[in-house]
Amino acid sequence: MVPTRVSEAAVRAACDEAYTRLKEVHLRPFAGSDGPVVYISDTYPGVWLEHVFDGVVWATLTGEAGVAVAEGDPMAGNCWGYWCQGLTMLRSLRWMKACGLTAELHENMQKWLAAWTDSELRFGQELDPFTGKPSVCSPYYSSTMLFFLAAAKELGYWSL
Repeated sequence: MVPTRVSEAAVRAACDEAYTRLKEVHLRPFAGSDGPVVYISDTYPGVWLEHVFDGVVWATLTGEAGVAVAEGDPMAGNCWGYWCQGLTMLRSLRWMKACGLTAELHENMQKWLAAWTDSELRFGQELDPFTGKPSVCSPYYSSTMLFFLAAAKELGYWSL
């Protein structure tokens, strides 16, 4: 089982890495878009669809409005039937507090911070729901990086 306690310095360093990666690699213009788009991963080369919520999370974290997110075709090895998904965790920011599940949200945040702070694979798409160990799927997955930053900010580890 992955430990849920992490070093504040390690989380801050990982946040800096995720923020820099999002700014320098994942924010790109997209044909037909009005502004930059956050795309999911280098491993998604297919048709892209905009998802506004990731842009809202980015704007909330950074104060930079007008950014949307694009997602490509599913990749081989990606399984939504077992693994805990970065996209699902990002979407949990929409509803867990409103449903009175703040403590559970914070527990999930702590686990994701611990897993991605200690992982050699950087900000992958999935965690094993029983062991908390990262899968090898899709490094630098933007939804995972956005959730990681939101979790670190919410739990007081990081801010811009």
